[in-house]
Amino acid sequence: PWGSTSDVLFLGSIDFFEPYPVYIVVSFFIFALILIALSVFFIIKHLTGQLYKLQDKVDAISPNNTLEVEPTVDCSAIAVLSLKVHNMAERFKSLLDEKAYMIRAVSHDLRTPIAKMQFRLEMLLQDLDENHPVVLGFNKDLDQLSTLIDRLLTYEKLTL
Repeated sequence: PWGSTSDVLFLGSIDFFEPYPVYIVVSFFIFALILIALSVFFIIKHLTGQLYKLQDKVDAISPNNTLEVEPTVDCSAIAVLSLKVHNMAERFKSLLDEKAYMIRAVSHDLRTPIAKMQFRLEMLLQDLDENHPVVLGFNKDLDQLSTLIDRLLTYEKLTL
């Protein structure tokens, strides 16, 4: 006995707590794994949904929605999106090339009638005075058109 109390002094190892039964520990571990797996599943599902929305937006930029997938290419959502962005960049490049070609063609096509009008104006100068208001107006307008075409071509060269 320990002093005047009814407690008994016990010598040796004392268990501080009794261990949980194995079935409770295993079931809690399995429940935690299932909970983690479900949360990871929903997070990944949300992210792939966003990737698919982004792919749809990339496809909507061009009416050509073809996707050139090589058989050896990884078909994950990120790889498909990367391929679509690459295809979109190629479409942009071809559109910019077409724009430059169109600007050069239009500029050339506009210079021809301007040259003809300048020639006809020179022919009219034989009959009219150089300081005639109509001749001065034609010269001014033709010079403005030529300047606009030159600026357009300069802009096209600078944007390459």
